[in-house]
Amino acid sequence: MENGDINEFKLTVKRFLQINENEEKLKEEMKKIKNEKDNLENSILKFMENNKITDRDIDVGDFKLKYSTSKKTESVTKKLIFERLVQYLQNEEKAKELLDFIYQERNSEMINSIKLSAKK
Repeated sequence: MENGDINEFKLTVKRFLQINENEEKLKEEMKKIKNEKDNLENSILKFMENNKITDRDIDVGDFKLKYSTSKKTESVTKKLIFERLVQYLQNEEKAKELLDFIYQERNSEMINSIKLSAKK
């Protein structure tokens, strides 16, 4: 490797580490902001429920607050798939065989990345 290449590499690594550090700080800050927002949302929801105003839109400057209910479906997990296959097939062995087939036949790809870890 030429000397210029090594210096450029060192600068690139240094910048990568700076950006990684900034990213970690921002993630932590976003986590705090999200927690506060969730707490405020819960307070607003409780107030609207307690005051029986869930059917009204509330004007707040350029925005409207609207009480909304949505359906949240559980995630599809290996355990859930297995349980539903057993339920449907009425045969635990066949369900296991089918689940194994599904998981073994999934497409995969190799991805290169940089992993950072603290020195011990």
